[in-house]
Amino acid sequence: MFKSFDDYEAETIPNTDIDGELPQNKLASAIAEKLLKRIRWDDSTQQWFSKSGNIYKPSREIATQKLIKRELDKAKSETGYAFNLVSSIEKFMRIDLQVEQWETSRHLLPMANGVLNLRTKSLEQYGDRLFDWSLPYPFDPLATCPTVIRYLLTATGGDRSVIRFLLAWMYAVLTGRSDLQKYLELTGSGGTGKSTFLDLCTMLVGDENRVITDLKNLEGRFETSILKGKRLAQITDSGKHGGEVSVLKAITGGDPIRYERKNTAIGEPFVFRGLVMIAANEAIQSTDYTSGLSRRKIPVQFEHRATEKQKRRYRKQGGIIKVMQGQMSGLVNWLLSLDESEVVELINNPDGEMMRQKIEAELKVNPVLAWLNERVVQCSPNQEEDYIGTKKQLPSEGLYPNYVDYCEGQGREPMAIQRFSSIVLDNCRTYGIQTTHKQGFRLKSKGGQGAILSGLRLRTDFDLNKPPLILSSCDELRGVCDEVVMKQTRSSDGCDECDEHKTSTAFGKKKAVNL
Repeated sequence: MFKSFDDYEAETIPNTDIDGELPQNKLASAIAEKLLKRIRWDDSTQQWFSKSGNIYKPSREIATQKLIKRELDKAKSETGYAFNLVSSIEKFMRIDLQVEQWETSRHLLPMANGVLNLRTKSLEQYGDRLFDWSLPYPFDPLATCPTVIRYLLTATGGDRSVIRFLLAWMYAVLTGRSDLQKYLELTGSGGTGKSTFLDLCTMLVGDENRVITDLKNLEGRFETSILKGKRLAQITDSGKHGGEVSVLKAITGGDPIRYERKNTAIGEPFVFRGLVMIAANEAIQSTDYTSGLSRRKIPVQFEHRATEKQKRRYRKQGGIIKVMQGQMSGLVNWLLSLDESEVVELINNPDGEMMRQKIEAELKVNPVLAWLNERVVQCSPNQEEDYIGTKKQLPSEGLYPNYVDYCEGQGREPMAIQRFSSIVLDNCRTYGIQTTHKQGFRLKSKGGQGAILSGLRLRTDFDLNKPPLILSSCDELRGVCDEVVMKQTRSSDGCDECDEHKTSTAFGKKKAVNL
């Protein structure tokens, strides 16, 4: 948020005399010294920042010029001056007041009442540390979050594997674990708590540290600039995007992205240090079927609606969002009680219900993966592969024409044959299926020669007892296959009247929390 002129008028600057006869550079240095603890210049974004409380926020150039003018009015009250002097001094001051590095230490959380050191678990003074962000609530070691716990139990149907994951995700959002290179994709119909979880994560980091966009605009020339310095990016209404996702891959993969604003000099490329959440009624569609993006995506399906009784509980208090907003200090206490190594493990390797949701989501949006799962099997000993083939052949005569037939049946546009082999290889390797591309191979049973993917052939009527290729491909997926075909009835753990009153506040620990 930019500061208004009224905010600057309220600021007090030490009334030290400045010699109006000084050369411009020395005059600028003298003014800069007086304003050192009030404003700073960020060359990477080509912006002035002014101090508001304990942190620095972006401000307009004209606001800085107004501060300079105030000092010049006192120094040159008799002789007067031209506006170009203000402009020149402002340019000089950019050098004197340039920020070398904002405070970005991940173990420091700037809060309303001090800086929380995650290593020492102690609250420290801001001191001279330069923060350009902060959490909008105080640290309170005695605070609790009963309403947040109730919401998580309701939104997940009490599924502890999902609750554990959502807690791990919020821990990552709070502590800025962009290095995990994961993003969350929330899907579900209206009223299932999807938007409430977005709001919960927003309240956790604060509105000013969150940005909202969509996939179409994200690919635009200037849109990436809004990500600079943010802790959380929320991408909404993207279910039927169906286009490029190169920027999404860049910001979730730790790649440098452009910083360019309209009518402003291009800033330095930057790496997005926040986390990404996507929300849609259905899984996003794109033309990128490589494993690069799917490895980073963690889908979460919201399916449970709050009852009228549950909604009525919070209406008189302004709604559940308002109630949870007052419990952020308690949520921080809960999150910081988690073991970080287990947080990392849960995000990198989701288990149980989370794994089931991930497989289902991938099969829905990736026609290559779905085709492999339904129509391809691994060769048994003494069996030959099928040729890759061409589009002109019958579906039974090659892998590629069979893939084209599958896509047409699903109403999807098949990829060109030039990309086919590399994309199939990429998807197979992701799921532990060993195969290689071999050119000029001769199959005895089929005659001629052509390209094959070693160990892979088309499914036939004799393969009815063979499990789906993807679901049975690696140890991590075994035990989940049946759940994908037919969801099992979940136990009442965390859902019944007794479980409603307690849940675990730390991974691996049975610590009761009263709701």
